[in-house]
Amino acid sequence: MDKDTSTDKFAAMVGFAKRAGKMIYGYDELKRNRKCKVLAVSNIECGNIMSNMKALSVRYNIPLVAVEDMAALVGSNCKAFGITDGNMAKAMIEYCRGGKTPRYKVIAVTEV
Repeated sequence: MDKDTSTDKFAAMVGFAKRAGKMIYGYDELKRNRKCKVLAVSNIECGNIMSNMKALSVRYNIPLVAVEDMAALVGSNCKAFGITDGNMAKAMIEYCRGGKTPRYKVIAVTEV
């Protein structure tokens, strides 16, 4: 499996969002903030984080993406993040649904 982020559109958009200040990190912050347009969670379940993120996705009608190797994208301690920019979120979901990489999977399908 190719883990080269130079050709990974999802990883590039995460980088843009980080630099632009359009990311919210961690489940507790995501739960308090309703500005996110897409949520992402590590596909390696840590306790109840996966079920909590699915519930958050459904509650606020926000798409949720399972991310393989979250540490490579945002750091070793982060298990969940959200993107607040609508255009970035839409592009990320389209990329995930396009099936270009198995590293990202939309697991809670809602419309952006």
